[in-house]
Amino acid sequence: MKIFLRYILRQLIFWLCFFALTRLLFMLCQVAFGQHELNWRCVFSFIVGFRMDLSMSFYVLTPIFIILLINHIFKSQIAEKIINVYNLVLIILFSIFIAVDCELYQDWGYRIDYTPFNYLTVPGEAANFLTGKMILVFVLSLIISILIGLILRFLILKNEKIQYSLSSLGILIFFMAVWIIPIRGGLGEFPLNPGQMYYSKDIFLNHLAINPVWNMIYTSVQKNKIKSNFNFMDDGLAQSKFDKLINSNLIADKKYFKTDSPNILICILETFTAEVNHKKYKDKEIMPRLNQLVQDGIYFPNAYGCGDRTDKGVVSVLSGYPAQPQSSIMLYQKKSEGLPSIIKSLQQKNYSSTFYYGGELNFASMRSYILSAGFNEIIDKNNFDPSSYNAKWGVHDHILFEKVVSDLKQAKEPFVNCVLSLSSHPPYDVPMKNEWEGNDEETKFVNSIHYADRSLGAMLDSIKKMPLWDNLVVILVGDHGGRFPGSMALYDPKKFHITMHITGGAVKSDSTIMRLSSQSDLAKTILNQLNISTKEYKFNQDLLSTTYNPFVYYAYNPGVGSIDTSGRMVFSLESKSIIQNEAHSTTTEDDLKAYLQVLMKDFNNR
Repeated sequence: MKIFLRYILRQLIFWLCFFALTRLLFMLCQVAFGQHELNWRCVFSFIVGFRMDLSMSFYVLTPIFIILLINHIFKSQIAEKIINVYNLVLIILFSIFIAVDCELYQDWGYRIDYTPFNYLTVPGEAANFLTGKMILVFVLSLIISILIGLILRFLILKNEKIQYSLSSLGILIFFMAVWIIPIRGGLGEFPLNPGQMYYSKDIFLNHLAINPVWNMIYTSVQKNKIKSNFNFMDDGLAQSKFDKLINSNLIADKKYFKTDSPNILICILETFTAEVNHKKYKDKEIMPRLNQLVQDGIYFPNAYGCGDRTDKGVVSVLSGYPAQPQSSIMLYQKKSEGLPSIIKSLQQKNYSSTFYYGGELNFASMRSYILSAGFNEIIDKNNFDPSSYNAKWGVHDHILFEKVVSDLKQAKEPFVNCVLSLSSHPPYDVPMKNEWEGNDEETKFVNSIHYADRSLGAMLDSIKKMPLWDNLVVILVGDHGGRFPGSMALYDPKKFHITMHITGGAVKSDSTIMRLSSQSDLAKTILNQLNISTKEYKFNQDLLSTTYNPFVYYAYNPGVGSIDTSGRMVFSLESKSIIQNEAHSTTTEDDLKAYLQVLMKDFNNR
């Protein structure tokens, strides 16, 4: 009996130690990356996280219990070998997840969940995200994590023979009977969830308490239960609060365009954060060309993106559909096919349309969305000579923009074309001499933005020389913001601050719209200027309406935020609470929940 009990306890202690030491590995990685300072408060994260480690350990022990129970009948020594192999496989598998988590956290700002799996449908494209530094961090973390497992295995899981008896069967039945208690995190009313790991105002300490393997399993299961996650109040009350935030019936009382049928060029710009607009980096202007453009057309200096990923930004710009936390409608073909889009709306006036992207459109289900959005023609990396594939993601921006200019010379009018840039995407691989010396991520990002700005300026210079410029509206909008310059938290409103500007020869009025603005309102705004119905765009307002309600919503993976004229608020779906409320925002917690509930109800019903 003692030997059997000792065998089970050693299995449990082994996994508890493994998760604790790999948590230490994660913490040291983030300290080395400058994400957090090492201090005594980190100790509490290990204490708080023990409950989740215990839960995950019992998940791991479940197959072992079943093997031992079966082996009470056969009493074969092969059971021990199966368990040894099982443990070894899990050490390697969990170490891979932990190593990925160690690297991704510094960029994503949250513990690993199911999200990376959304981007593995095209492994080659996902691999383009990798840099030498990322690979090095991953490999070192993987090796260290596996070594931790093997050393613990040697020290704790000794080659002790299992002895079976009636008492050992009783011990096994006892553990299986109480198994559900540690699995669900105790005897409390609610089962264990990531929010229960939140004990500090320091988000990193809360994240440190989370077991990454448990979190990945949990979020993978929860994404299939998304309908039940966002019911905060009666649907009628939620809709009433939503209607006060978003007045979708307003239309601008002034025409900003010279014609009702201008040609339109939409430039969705990778990571064009407004935090670099009119800014210098080490005494040099980062975006000189774009800064010059703000003098012409309609400039929105206080514009914000709806999400933190390209797939969310593209849908927000073209369909006016807000980003969702813990999901992306682009990944659900059946849902995204039914979305409105500025392209489909303009087909009412016989607009032709082309989508340009220098990368692979199969990534993140983008091709299916672009096709369902109504584009007549798609140009991606496969339309370029392979010799021009000098960027990890595909062709560089200047090559892509040259293609756009070339095609405009023979474009069928009226047209609405869209170009999605990519050179300012990690790993920030650009074909120019660095303006700023340095190999750190921030410097590489600033160099890539400077190159993208130069390429964009060159494209617009070329188009201005063409006769069609006088009848052209150019929309410049960032797909999302970024964590540089500086190092912002994943939910920080500044991280969602983007470039947004409407220019072109067909814009007759030069204006600076200082009030808060959202990228998701662009499609409705443009269509209203062209006297095209926008009833389908029920989540949007007209940016040019004098009675526009200055309210901005955005989503990051585990939460949502809002910005109004009084302040900023962030609601975490992990902690189920407000984690930031700057300047006492007039938007209440219930208002933000109502917006989210209405959005997710629409999402689920599609």
